[in-house]
Amino acid sequence: MLNRLFKELFASNPGSPPSPRTPVQSHLKSRRQLEVAGQQVKTPKKGKKREGRKRSSEIYPGTRNSRYPHGKPNPLEARRDTKTAREKDKYTQLRETPVLPPQPRPSLPTPSLFLPHLSPCPSPLVPRPPVPCTPSCHTMLFFTLLLEVIWILTANGGQHWTYEGPHGQDHWPASYPECGSNAQSPINIQTDSVTFDPDLLPLQPHGYEQPGTEPLNLHNNGHTVQLSLPSTLYLEGLPRKYVAAQLHLHWGQKGTPWGSEHLINGKATAAELHIVHYDSESYESLSEAAQRPQGLAVLGILIEVGETKNPAYEHILSHLHEIKHKDQKTSVPPFNVRGLLPPLLAQYFRYNGSLTTPPCYQSVLWTVFHRRAQISTEQLERLRETLFSTEEEPSEPLVQNYRAPQPLNQRMVFASFIQVGPSYTTGEMLSLGVGILVGCLCLLLAVYFIARKIRRKRLRNRKSVVFTSARATEA
Repeated sequence: MLNRLFKELFASNPGSPPSPRTPVQSHLKSRRQLEVAGQQVKTPKKGKKREGRKRSSEIYPGTRNSRYPHGKPNPLEARRDTKTAREKDKYTQLRETPVLPPQPRPSLPTPSLFLPHLSPCPSPLVPRPPVPCTPSCHTMLFFTLLLEVIWILTANGGQHWTYEGPHGQDHWPASYPECGSNAQSPINIQTDSVTFDPDLLPLQPHGYEQPGTEPLNLHNNGHTVQLSLPSTLYLEGLPRKYVAAQLHLHWGQKGTPWGSEHLINGKATAAELHIVHYDSESYESLSEAAQRPQGLAVLGILIEVGETKNPAYEHILSHLHEIKHKDQKTSVPPFNVRGLLPPLLAQYFRYNGSLTTPPCYQSVLWTVFHRRAQISTEQLERLRETLFSTEEEPSEPLVQNYRAPQPLNQRMVFASFIQVGPSYTTGEMLSLGVGILVGCLCLLLAVYFIARKIRRKRLRNRKSVVFTSARATEA
């Protein structure tokens, strides 16, 4: 009964894997297959065969084991023959049906982080048959994987960052943990707290006057304007050879006098230029060096407003209208990059810090020059009003792209020069000179009036003495 049930199940589901058979079941199957094929199967019988006994079919031809003589059909035998024919047809169908090898069950999709109800949860007690994946299933899997990729990118800090707003610099440490470390940049340089280091050599830029013949790439990346530099530019006066990679600017907005990142004695300037170099002796690229201690060397140049136009900065500012929106690029003819630096390079401050933008790697050897570069008021306004931080409308102006000063946290700031008295800007020096001149004029006027008053008093005394002596003579 169990064998018959197994055969019927196996015939109704030919694609399912065959179950293991016992030796008896295998013998029965081979015997029935031989019977279907028409071969005679000899079955050994137990005991000794009797001789002289004949079968009823031999006595009454036309019947098999029949008790009815003279060839009359036995109803029981007819019913048995019909059943045997039916079984033969079933065995023939079973032999002609191909037996497929067991197919592996397709792996189920990974449970989604956003749509857990879409992912089947197989029960350990009830086996599940393999379910074919329909086109709607493929669509569901595609969107599930897409959501997971977006979630992974967000978790790894791939989101957009800004200087203000919900993704502003106050929230950078949440997405970029190193932005909350204890050696961040920029800083406020207090000149009365710096340490003079006589071993700091004057910086000597090489190749800055002639950066080659290839045009330079100027790019609006949505955070700043960036100019690519060839590897022929490098610095001397540092512990290792640092090759130039790019430069960029930081500025404020219209109506404010500040825009630089570094402060000196708590005072900012209108803008700041950064020239980024990397250690070419130890690393092969800027991205590799950016994650290693002192892998980068950045020059910080404070920019203030002067009376004349700076021709070196004009090579950059004159092309800003070509890259107004984010991700726009243009080519700039090579020019003398040395003109972007202040005239005196021997006076600077040195400290260990970080990138001032995410991911804020603490791998920068900073050099902030004591002297400033100057641009005109018209050049500064062009820098503040030309660029946008978005690709399309509505356009967001690219302004105030500077980071607030970070705590020094017991770091040492060194100076390559001895500070004689407080440092003053050009405006402060001019105001001081005018004040001194006015003070001198006031002092001269005071001396003049005092001397005149004394002189008048003396003349009056002389007249009184002469008059008295004349009257005494007459008497």
